[in-house]
Amino acid sequence: DIQCLFVSEIIGSVTLTIVMAILFYFLIASKMKFGFDTTIALSVPVLLIFASAFGGFSIVFAFSTIIAAIIIAWLFDRIIGNK
Repeated sequence: DIQCLFVSEIIGSVTLTIVMAILFYFLIASKMKFGFDTTIALSVPVLLIFASAFGGFSIVFAFSTIIAAIIIAWLFDRIIGNK
């Protein structure tokens, strides 16, 4: 049955990947001592990239990479700034 295969295999693996990525990301973010706003702002693209990379959605992965690159550039600009 294709519906059972789709729900149990594809949706289940992506959901498990998202949960594992959330745990891993917040563990790393707590060790790096980011602020709450920065942690939440960075979590969206990072979690999309993890879920897409391990879940296999290549189109979402490409868009997530672009979003993450923009946010990482913003973060470096905020940390280093124009001194």
